[in-house]
Amino acid sequence: MKNIKFIIIAIVMSFLIISGYWIYNNFKFEKVELLTKVNNDPFLAAKKLLKQMGTSVTTIQSLPKQELNIQDTLILLQYNSLLEKQTTQKILNWVDDGGYLIIVSDVIHDEQNIDVQPDLLLAELDVFQYQNDLIATQIEPTEFDWQQYKFQVLFDPNYYLQANDNDPIQDIQDSYGSHLFQYYYGTGMISILSDLSFIENDKIAAYDHAQFLWHLTHFERLETKIWLLNYTPTYNPQSNPINNLDTSIKLPSLLTLIWTYMWTAVISAILLLFWLWSVSQRFGPILPMPKPVRRGLLEHIEASGNFLWRQGKKSTLLNNARQALMQQIKLIHPNWNQLSSSQLSQKLAQRCKLPRIEIEDILTGKNTNLIQTVKTISKIRKAL
Repeated sequence: MKNIKFIIIAIVMSFLIISGYWIYNNFKFEKVELLTKVNNDPFLAAKKLLKQMGTSVTTIQSLPKQELNIQDTLILLQYNSLLEKQTTQKILNWVDDGGYLIIVSDVIHDEQNIDVQPDLLLAELDVFQYQNDLIATQIEPTEFDWQQYKFQVLFDPNYYLQANDNDPIQDIQDSYGSHLFQYYYGTGMISILSDLSFIENDKIAAYDHAQFLWHLTHFERLETKIWLLNYTPTYNPQSNPINNLDTSIKLPSLLTLIWTYMWTAVISAILLLFWLWSVSQRFGPILPMPKPVRRGLLEHIEASGNFLWRQGKKSTLLNNARQALMQQIKLIHPNWNQLSSSQLSQKLAQRCKLPRIEIEDILTGKNTNLIQTVKTISKIRKAL
């Protein structure tokens, strides 16, 4: 009986400590002009969501001075006036080495107006963005299957994408046109969207927008750092009437806040205490718990590979094998990370005694033979 009372007290104390820690982290009284931040940054909620999920997000107004990591994700918004031909080629070289680029162009293609500066990145992929003449009065979300999930996303029907001769590996479209193209570029990836309005502050919580954002930014990579290139208007505090808000408003007490926003948790805690008291008496000893059956790690890896093979995801297996090889090369020979694909192929050919062309085809994704690619990658990894 004493042990049961001790267990109940320990559970109650643990609940109080956890509740206090949660309140401390979620109720911080700070003088923050939140409305100003939200008005100036339409993607504030999306960035906070990614950060809470453990992903580093950095907003920039120009390309980062330090070199981008091949595991990073770069999202370009309103970028056309920033990119010159040399900068565009630098980004494409980074993607070719394994980076992930997400593009939302600010250039509407108009064949009649020759004065419009073309989008250099989209032109490289032979993709153009158009604007619909008709404005939809009642917009329905686009339903599609992607990465073995079903999504509903409310794209802007006023914009759509069109590819001429370069067929994407993924094309998400509805009755208004295509809204997302996805390409493998070398050992990296490029995703082109017609718009990103579905992750703005007032829409991120609707439909499957938050989940789709997570899968889009983490496509085929476990960990990533996200760079968001976007112009943000400079805020002048003296010209905004928000500074005239009355800051002398008396805030409610902590108990009032807890009961207002956590009344369900308080009632649940009381009911939990009554339930623990009611079940404190039992008859006979506790039955022993059977030991859980744990499968080996190799079984999980083999099962995952077989599943992807049956689903026709050969390109995913090939891309994962190439990324694993690039990671091993980066760990063993860090100075090779800055080499181009042809230079790296020459280095590996000398080290592994294999034809340079065969290695370069594997690194750039031209060789789509799974068995031959895996054998060659295995020889390279052993020679490293």
